[in-house]
Amino acid sequence: MTAAEPSFTVMLVGDDDLFQRAEPQLQASSSLLGIGSVAADDAVATALGRAPDVAVIADPPGTGGPSAVEVTHRIGTALAACRVLVVDRGGSTGPDELIDAGVGGVVPLDGTDLAAAIEQLIFGEAVLDQALAAAVLERHRAGRSPVALSPTEDEVITRLAAGATVDALAEQYAVSPRLVRLHAGGALARLHPWG
Repeated sequence: MTAAEPSFTVMLVGDDDLFQRAEPQLQASSSLLGIGSVAADDAVATALGRAPDVAVIADPPGTGGPSAVEVTHRIGTALAACRVLVVDRGGSTGPDELIDAGVGGVVPLDGTDLAAAIEQLIFGEAVLDQALAAAVLERHRAGRSPVALSPTEDEVITRLAAGATVDALAEQYAVSPRLVRLHAGGALARLHPWG
């Protein structure tokens, strides 16, 4: 008898473009279960009713309705256990706004393995693009965090902010990419308003 793999629930928030790209990846994953695709206006009510592990939000989330920052903040306030991944489609949302809202990561729409990014968030890892890493680094260095970066976190975030990839850092230091993302995740999590 084999142990069943855990299943984690994912809610998609945005428009058809996000849904068309994400749904096949969710269906191909043995550990992720898509529980619905909703408009930004319905995200909080759906999150409260379905309690997803991760909400994937398109930025911008489509025409009208609340922004990705607003939806991230509302979900985080209502359901702190739900991690939020923002899919950046060239929106005008800045990384500081996303940090304030409690985002767990940012990925581009094209060329991203969304299922892998979602799983990384579930296991406490951060998914930082270069802009988000730079904003995290600046906040810590400016003393806007209750806890200072460890030397390893500082090195990881500094290198990510300079454009290094997680895989390149992992190879350079002979560690797993997961360990690199965990260091980045700790630095980002300490900046979240609801801890």
